[in-house]
Amino acid sequence: MGAVAVHMDDLLITGCSTFEAVLTKMKSQLTFGKWFVREFDYLGRHVKQRSDFAIEISQPNYPDKIPKVPISKQQLVEDDKEVSQDTREDLRRKAGAA
Repeated sequence: MGAVAVHMDDLLITGCSTFEAVLTKMKSQLTFGKWFVREFDYLGRHVKQRSDFAIEISQPNYPDKIPKVPISKQQLVEDDKEVSQDTREDLRRKAGAA
């Protein structure tokens, strides 16, 4: 009838209309902060339920969170050569940091 996913203090709740009674009981016994329906951000993802009930999940701001690694104009011109040791180390430091 329904499901609840929990991550720390964030809940993602889904279910059919019968599940509404469960939600009503939860709301009466627990204190919730913000409550979003059909469109919200959850764990860095934008979640949207369309009118046909399909669910879209996207990360529109994700590219802005990826750390930038400066590359010199010379490296861009010589794209067939290996990157410098400094650039390689910078890439290794920042890989997975987003």
